[in-house]
Parts: sequence; structure tokens; C-alpha cells
Amino acid sequence: VARGYGGRPALTAERFVPDPFGGRPGDRLYRTGDLARWRPDGSLEYLGRVDDQVKIRGHRVELGEIELAITATGLVGNAVVALREGQPVAYVVADAETDPAALKAALAPTLPEYMIPAAFVTLESIPLTPNGKVDRKALPAPGSSAFTQEAYVEPRTPLERRVARAWLDALPVAQVGVENAFFDLGGDSIRAVTLVGVLRAEGLDVTVRDIFQLRTVAALCAALAERPLLDEAAQRVVAPFALLPEEDRKLLPDGLADAYPLAQNQIGMAVEMLSGDGRDSYHDVTSFRIKDERPFDAEAFRRAVDELTARHEMLRTSVQLTGYSVPMQLVHERAHVPVEVRDLRDRSAADVEAVLLGTAGQGDLFDLTRAPLLRMTVLLEPDGHWTVVFTQAHLITEGWTYHRLLMELVTCYRRVRDGLAPEPYRAPAVRYADFVAEELASLGSADDRAYWQSVIADRVPFAFPDSWGGAQDAADDTKDVVVGLADLQPALRRLAADAQASVKSVLLAAFVKVMGALTDERDVHVGLVCDTRPERIGADRVHGMYLNTVPFPVDRSAPSWRDLVRSVFRQEVGLWPHRRYPMPALQRSWSSGRLIDTIFNFVDFHGVDTDVVDVAAGRGGNLRTEFALNVIARPDRLGLSHDPRAMSRAQAELVGRMLRAVLEAMAADPR
Repeated sequence: VARGYGGRPALTAERFVPDPFGGRPGDRLYRTGDLARWRPDGSLEYLGRVDDQVKIRGHRVELGEIELAITATGLVGNAVVALREGQPVAYVVADAETDPAALKAALAPTLPEYMIPAAFVTLESIPLTPNGKVDRKALPAPGSSAFTQEAYVEPRTPLERRVARAWLDALPVAQVGVENAFFDLGGDSIRAVTLVGVLRAEGLDVTVRDIFQLRTVAALCAALAERPLLDEAAQRVVAPFALLPEEDRKLLPDGLADAYPLAQNQIGMAVEMLSGDGRDSYHDVTSFRIKDERPFDAEAFRRAVDELTARHEMLRTSVQLTGYSVPMQLVHERAHVPVEVRDLRDRSAADVEAVLLGTAGQGDLFDLTRAPLLRMTVLLEPDGHWTVVFTQAHLITEGWTYHRLLMELVTCYRRVRDGLAPEPYRAPAVRYADFVAEELASLGSADDRAYWQSVIADRVPFAFPDSWGGAQDAADDTKDVVVGLADLQPALRRLAADAQASVKSVLLAAFVKVMGALTDERDVHVGLVCDTRPERIGADRVHGMYLNTVPFPVDRSAPSWRDLVRSVFRQEVGLWPHRRYPMPALQRSWSSGRLIDTIFNFVDFHGVDTDVVDVAAGRGGNLRTEFALNVIARPDRLGLSHDPRAMSRAQAELVGRMLRAVLEAMAADPR
């Protein structure tokens, strides 16, 4: 192509990137902006343009997917889609004025509701630049006649207006009608927790299960009209040291802001971390590439890290497994998160790549008795951008937490670098101690215990075939198996909408289907990772480890994909009130062997600003756990992490192919 852009070093660095496949130092690839996937037969399948990927109601969408669906209707000759005020607008070339309602009706069978354009503008031709590309700046603003008549029902009562306002604040939309479904508006479990926290702070007796089950403002308000308001006790938070008996308080060292018991899953992670089996379980290393045109300011970065450490208790927490009546976590008044800055700006591309690959290694393990259980490394790269590497003990954090921490850190750093004070921070009243208190309450709940006993009573844990098994020394066989789903997203979203469920339910249904096909046992369960944050206002801003893995039944009776998705969704709604009953407690009640050895975890970190963070360039050390198979599901891909002692990489790849095949079948025939 060329060696670069003349006189434009920043653009050259952005477009001419180090070649990770080349054998010679200094080799470069040209970043075209095209998105494709490498198929097993060696061919490349074109998926669209990276710069055409946008977010609509919290969903990542390729505008090219919408354009393809519009032209496939046969009603127009050409189409271009642009985002206007958060909504897709279609510009179409047709013989006559196109009826927006007819186009919308034609798209309804193939696209989920939020991908159907809000307006259709008819043009004589698509404007082009001198280079022959679409001139998006020349696309006109849509007039009122271009918009379809939406089925919007405005709030009719004071309660509906109050609840709709809370939905509007929690969801990535500009308007909420009382008949709009929560998941169709971009809702997920984190947004549900945020929404419920706001409503409960206003005295309304709402749970996340209500949001999932009732789905609309109208249905929720009809239920609330029959319920009394919450009393003050329901909003009370745990005071510092209130979860400790007096004898433990007397043993505490000076300099603590709080102390409380470890959650059961934190204890399990700590035990695995200290097992000395050489696998470094739950020692998490993740890197993020930051897009920054300004020179990196190490002093400003360290000040920003200190600011966040002061804000968040979990960054000042250490662990004591012994010495008290129960395993404890101690919140220190002060702690210092180490920051190392490595200057790679004068290094070759091959050297930079080697260092980046090295950051995915496990590194030095933490002394859990000393805070903090987090450290950071910043790598300064030749193109002027930089990468921040988080190394942490998994027991203080999980994916949502450290992605939110990342954005908070970058925002604070930029303010300090620019000579501004950090934004004023008001800590939520709720704390991680409140989650621990709720777990303790669940442990004492006969209802929760009975629910889970009924789930596992007549089922056995899923286990892979006896003939499967990896090598004990296969340490180099642990790289994640990745299954791309970008091309299936529109159809899978449509299936979710038709089933009145979520995309998570679709992916979980596929996982359940594959696991059922791999065992001869009639009644089995697998593991489902649940978010356990308190349903309190501000809980989404409190850092901590809020994951619990629970048994999830494998359903073999569903006659269709849609029925399977609905069944999976109903089961998740049913378990939600009981999700805080800790898996280690269930394991202790299980008479033989491991209760769960295969888990599914759905994540969608919508809080990350992709204009700031180059998500595609980030790296993660393969988080090692004690499970044979850990499936991390995202809307656009699956990541399969396996224990090489339990299965070979070839077997993990087989599971990946089976998951892809099931999802292709779902997309092709969702009935």
C-alpha cells in the first residue's frame, strides 16, 4: 500500500499498525476499517465496517446489517443508514416516495425492533465524496413525514409518570412508553439493579424479578398499585463493624475503616489462590489500550489512582482467613496502589508485541493479608497511545467492577492532567458490607435453602464424557477458544424479542442444549453465574466481587427454539430471588463430588466508552478457575476457557463448534 501518510505521523501510527503475524521486526499491517472473521476453511467472511458500529439502546449494532436488510426487502434500490440522536435513520433510493410504514413492516420479520429505522428519507441518489465513498455529512436531516407512527403510549397516571422517569434514567433511550418492554429498550441485569435501587429509594416495593417478569411500566405499575410502600427498615444500610461480634472487634488492628466477614465465594477463591497447585487460580491480569493524543502524564495518573483508592473500599481491602471467629476482610483507611510505567516508545514493533503478550502472564501473586490486592502497569507505545494493565485478586472485583473502574480512572486522569480537580465524589450509602449482610440473611433463609435443594434433589451435575480428558502438564494448552457471533446477532436478537426474553436467554439456551447433547444422563444441571448486587440505589457504583454460581437445570422438553428460550428465561426469573444463596454452602450439602464443573457467564460491559478505550486491542490473561469449562458469553462472541487437566483444547474447540452450530440453527429457524 504505502509506508505511511506524508507529514501526518499520528494518522500513520493509527492506520499502519505492528504486524502480529509477521516474522520480521518493523513489519506493518494497514488498518482498513473492514470487519471480517476467519472461517475454519481459511476463508475470510466480510462482516462490515468497524467505523459503522454504533450503540442503539445499549446494543452494539453494525449499520451495514440494517442496510443489507433494507435492500433485501426489494422495495428500494439502495440504502444507507446513519445514527441521528441515538436512533437509526435510513436514506433510501427508490422510484417513488417510499411509504415508511411499508418499509418498517417489511423489516419486522428480520430485524429486532430497536434496529428498525425510526425514519426513512427518500433520495434521488446517495451523496458521495470525490473518492466514491458515502458522504455522510451531506445526508439531510429527516423531515416529519419520514418518521413512522410509533406505538408509543405515554404515561397516564402519577405512578406511571414516576416509574417511567426512573426507566428513562436507567436505560439508553430518549423515550419510554408504558407498553415498551424492558429488554427491548436495552435493559439487562445491571440496569435492572440500578432501576430497582432508584424505585426502592422512592419507597416503591420493586424487585429485579418484577422488572424481568412484568417487563413494562404499565404492568409494573398495576402490580405496585396493590402493594404497600416500603418502610424505613427496608432501606437501612450496615454500619461500619456492625457485622462483627464484640470478641472479633477487640482483635482488630488500628487504622481500619471497617471489617466484616468474607463472602462465601471470596473464601473459596482465596483458598484456590493459596492452594499452591501452580495454576494461579483467580489471579486476574487484564489490559486496556487507551486512545490518547496527548503525552502521557505519569504524575497525573498516579494522583488519579490515589483518588480512586480513597473513594473505593475494595481497593483498600485485605484478607485474613484465620485469627478471627470467621474469615475476614479488613478495609484499611489508607492504601497505596502500585503503578509502574514502562516506556516502550523507542522499541521495535516486535518488542512491544512481546511485552504486551507478557502482560497476559500471571506475574507475582498477592499476599492476601496486605492491601491493596491490585496493581497497575502503564505501557507507553510508539504511536503515542498507552495501555494500562490491571493485575488483581479476583476476590475483590469482577468484570463490571473493573470496567467501571477503568472509565472512572481515565476520566479522573484526564481532569488532573488538564489541571482540574477530580469531579466531586459522593459515595453511595450502600456498601459491599450490605451485600455480605444479604448473603448472611440468605444463608439463614429456609426458603432459599429449600429452593436450591429442590433444584439439585433429582438431578446430577453435568459431566463431560468419561473418554474426555486433558494432559496434567498441558500448561500451554489454556488459550481461550473464541466463537464469533457478529453475523448472527440480528437474528438472535429477533428470537429474543419474539420469545419476550433477552439475548442472554438465547445464548444460555444454546449452552444448555449443547450440554444436554453431551451427556447420557436424563436430568442434569450446569452452572449459571449470577450478579448478586444489592437492589439499592448506587449499588452499581460500589466495587466488589458480586458473582455467585448456581445450579441451572438442563431442559430437554422444549419442542422449539422459541420455547427453549422462554423456558430458560422463566427459570432464571424464578431463581433470581434466591441467587445470593452461596454455591459453597450448596456444595457442602452435596453428598459426593463437585456440584458444578461447567459454568456459563453472560457479560456486556456497556459502561466502556469505545471512543476512549480500544477494546479490540485489549488483552486478558486467561483467568484460571477450578471449573472444567467456563463459557464467557457476550452478544457478539463466546469465549471458552477450559482446564487442560479436564479436557484437551481439541475437545474445547469441539464444544465451541457445537455452540456455533446450535446458534446458527436458532438464527435460521427460530420457531
